[in-house]
Amino acid sequence: MARILGLHHWAISGWMLVALIIYVSLVFEVLLPMASHRFVADPLDALCYAIGGGVYFGLRQNIRTLTIDESPSSKTVLRR
Repeated sequence: MARILGLHHWAISGWMLVALIIYVSLVFEVLLPMASHRFVADPLDALCYAIGGGVYFGLRQNIRTLTIDESPSSKTVLRR
């Protein structure tokens, strides 16, 4: 999908990930529960957002070490 959109070299940076976790936590765990009784604030959800972001960041760092050789004359090869 990223290649279709031309974003094959784009990745979320560490600071963007932290900002996204804070933003999502504030909206879904603070603002929406204050706005309506239909929403419930759960601090464990915010912790899970942070854990998921950390797992993504860790996996992304490992994937970033792989490079793809996309020369037209050779097959796609993954190298460390």
